[in-house]
Amino acid sequence: MPNAFYRLLLRTAYHTGVTARFLRARRREPSLTVLYYHGVRAPTGDPFDPSQERLVTPEAFQRQLQFVKLHFTVLPLHEAVSLLREDSSCGPLLAVTFDDGDATVLSEGLPLLEAERVPFTAFLPTALTGGKEEPWWARLEEAVRACNQSVTLEVSGRSSTYDLRHPAGKWQLYHDAYNAAMAAPDGRCEHALQPVLAQMAGAAAGPRNGAVRTLVPWEGAKALARSPLGDLGSHTVHHWVLSRLDAKTLRQEVLDSKQEIEERAGVRVFSFSYPYGERASERVRLREYLAEARYHCAITGEQGFNRHTQDPYELRRVSVLGTDTWPLFVAKLTGLDALLRRAG
Repeated sequence: MPNAFYRLLLRTAYHTGVTARFLRARRREPSLTVLYYHGVRAPTGDPFDPSQERLVTPEAFQRQLQFVKLHFTVLPLHEAVSLLREDSSCGPLLAVTFDDGDATVLSEGLPLLEAERVPFTAFLPTALTGGKEEPWWARLEEAVRACNQSVTLEVSGRSSTYDLRHPAGKWQLYHDAYNAAMAAPDGRCEHALQPVLAQMAGAAAGPRNGAVRTLVPWEGAKALARSPLGDLGSHTVHHWVLSRLDAKTLRQEVLDSKQEIEERAGVRVFSFSYPYGERASERVRLREYLAEARYHCAITGEQGFNRHTQDPYELRRVSVLGTDTWPLFVAKLTGLDALLRRAG
């Protein structure tokens, strides 16, 4: 259905009490909702800011935390999974999670989480934590932002001209290059992106405005772990597309990341988050390695809620975006959002 009509339906459902009735219905049965964030940051005002859709504002984040405390029992992910499986009368459970270890989880998110007394799980890609490697998506964003002229580049085997003096041109190049990176045959997105970055290297650059996402250093990861509310999970070593890796590399991504987090942060790691979600048919290859490493649970990219019968290595989640309105956020928690989308 058209976005404008969809937003109107959400506002109408919220203000007429329909959303509230859906929420009350959810309170009567045991379930687990896994909220999926990337970070917390105020808007930059930059018309080219790919990160902003994934980062919620501090004000929105605090309001969301206050809301979930009222309507759910909020626990670290692995504790919530265990309780859901063991207690059929547990009611609605919720876990707050962050993928990638964005630096704003520490600087902006942690103070709010501690102020509201809400536990959380942060998933770290260990090769990108501490600045050993810069995330490929951050390198792409930085390169596109810094270039302010018209350029002709070959992306995905096709030559195109991008006018990077204007936001529209920057967005077009960013999306084209992002898709090219995601299509990397070997699963290593940075390898597919490198030719594009090399072509841009000689282009005129402008000043960096600090809007590019950075990840927490290891001292920051330790600070998250030291919080009485904090829990760390694995997001692999390199954040590669796992389905395209050979068996040896796949095993290393799953086992080595857990080991490094436990050794560096001094905590036990129970949870795993699949980079890019991965399709169900492709996740089958990982199960033996998840079991070998003794992960308790793993979250996928599939949207939805989890019942007590849910496979702990196939947990669904609910994405929270910086563009979500309040009626949309509440509708996501009730299942009304998914219902309307299926009906549309």
